[in-house]
Amino acid sequence: MNEALAKKLCDITNTFYRENAASFSATRKSPWNGWRTSMTLLAERGLINSVPLTVLDLASGNMRFAAFLASEYPENSFTVYGVDDCIDLNIAALHVHFQNLDIINHVFDDTSLAERIDAPLCDLSVCFGFMHHIPSQNNRALVLEALLDKTKQGGYVVISFWMFMNNETLAKKAHLTHKQALNTLPLQSEDIAELDEGDFFLGWKDTSGSYRYCHNFSNAEIDDLAELMRSRASVTARFFADGRTDNLNAYLILQKN
Repeated sequence: MNEALAKKLCDITNTFYRENAASFSATRKSPWNGWRTSMTLLAERGLINSVPLTVLDLASGNMRFAAFLASEYPENSFTVYGVDDCIDLNIAALHVHFQNLDIINHVFDDTSLAERIDAPLCDLSVCFGFMHHIPSQNNRALVLEALLDKTKQGGYVVISFWMFMNNETLAKKAHLTHKQALNTLPLQSEDIAELDEGDFFLGWKDTSGSYRYCHNFSNAEIDDLAELMRSRASVTARFFADGRTDNLNAYLILQKN
């Protein structure tokens, strides 16, 4: 995928969230099962006992992961650094450091994404519900590199990868909205030809003409990203979670070498 198209897809996604921020945030309140599994696995490795714990939450949305940590581990001390381009979202009233940053478009900057993130090296860096919005595998690797750059040596990175085609209902909707979007969005035929396998445009509820770019991950793509990071981090866990069938997200836990 060329950079011009990748930027166009990012602009489509940013427009979607500007137009639907409030209604989208309203549906994002409960913690994910995968978060609990991740933190349980990290607790077994002694991370939760190392207090106070610093956490980078890249693409933090309305900070519900920070709320989850505060609720799930009230005896622990967490300092959370949230980063997102979501000034209109309903940010939870938590003691967190929040930075408003257009993460996606800064992937294309000459300056590295890590240098743009206003946070120290953290014990734990997480990125949930965001990697599917990043066009092309090369750009996803850059985001993963940034997460490792902002993580302490021996610290952990936890990433989720959406696999919405595992759900028959979501898969049918994806094919339908994708077809509608191709007839609505300002895309040229050469743009459509450049889309990667697994790229879709998804709608939102019954909102007409509102679409966001989403990529459905394959196991091979996750393998590829893990392999690309092998010189810097080792895979400590990989599992499926979330949704009624507990397989809508694939989780990858890396420990920085």
